[in-house]
Amino acid sequence: MRIFSRHPELLSLFPFGEVLRHDDQDTEVNAELLTAMLDEVRQHPTFRNHAAAFASAIGMAVESLDDWDGDLTATLLQLGRMHSETEGFTVHNFSALRHHLLQQN
Repeated sequence: MRIFSRHPELLSLFPFGEVLRHDDQDTEVNAELLTAMLDEVRQHPTFRNHAAAFASAIGMAVESLDDWDGDLTATLLQLGRMHSETEGFTVHNFSALRHHLLQQN
């Protein structure tokens, strides 16, 4: 959720990004609107499924750190291919995600 609170424009890349209504895309998102949007995202079934899949992928990566020649590399490459096919998704998005994942607070 932290990445969306700091980069609400990324919501439009996800199926649950429908909370970013068309009229919201043309204006700066204020704190009150952002809070409402993030509350809506938290409850969205697609977000919850995506969050669970994301957590599972991170868990698998951590458990497989010594197996770069096995399933881990193939799985991470497949995930990268899938994300690269998302319209509007860029390498910068991965950089932002990495930054927020590594941030402690």
